[in-house]
Amino acid sequence: MPNERDLETSTGAESTAASHSATPAAPAAQATRDPTRSDPTRSDPTRSDPTGEPTPGQLVSSLTARAPDTVLALFVVVGIVGAGLVWLVVPVWWRVVPAFVLLSAVGGWGIADRERESQGRRRVVVAVVRAAAVLGSLIAAATLVLIFMGVTLGSWIS
Repeated sequence: MPNERDLETSTGAESTAASHSATPAAPAAQATRDPTRSDPTRSDPTRSDPTGEPTPGQLVSSLTARAPDTVLALFVVVGIVGAGLVWLVVPVWWRVVPAFVLLSAVGGWGIADRERESQGRRRVVVAVVRAAAVLGSLIAAATLVLIFMGVTLGSWIS
């Protein structure tokens, strides 16, 4: 039969163990917190994929958000001038035109993405620029895929 001293020691140990076991529970509760709360791009359900992977729009927005305005403007100018020069001066190199179009579309998207919160007529212009950037990049990407397939497969099919 345990004496009073053993009972006090065991009760003290249990309360100490209870207080120590409560301490790790707090970080565990914080660890189970929703990780999307801290990331503003993932908290908006319209801007993320249900699988947790970033959408192409998110990727382009995150890449262009880090680029300075001058770099985005340079993308647009180099893309347009490069595509025009290749098309007019060296038309046999037409296969690089879609790459220039992609470059200018990324620059245009980035500039329009920064002006997304504008009001009035400017908001409509920004929406049109973003739509043109998306359409141009889709067409250019599809063309690049077809060019790649044509070059790599070449005469295998015929």
